[in-house]
Amino acid sequence: MPKATLLAGSMTAEQFDAIAARFAQMSARGKALARRVLVDGLSIADAAREFGLSRERGTQCVRKFDNALYPADWVSAVVRLPPALMLAVQEMEKEALAKWRAERAAVLEKR
Repeated sequence: MPKATLLAGSMTAEQFDAIAARFAQMSARGKALARRVLVDGLSIADAAREFGLSRERGTQCVRKFDNALYPADWVSAVVRLPPALMLAVQEMEKEALAKWRAERAAVLEKR
């Protein structure tokens, strides 16, 4: 059985649908593959097989959706921390993301 990606099941259907509406150029198969991974929790390899796409193409589709959840200037890193520190870092990310989304929503409302 293929190893599940860390992104598997990491997005709600509502988040996915909001992002998918912005990706008019992506094929329906690419969007469906990304949904199976990000919303339904399948591995990229299993979803790629299901839709007849390569694992590499599946990774590209999934990453495009995941990247759309965050500000373009944010960085991603893999770190190893004691559990308590990891929880603190995850909470900081959650708070910063909520603040960014609120600010972004306020800007969009003004348009």
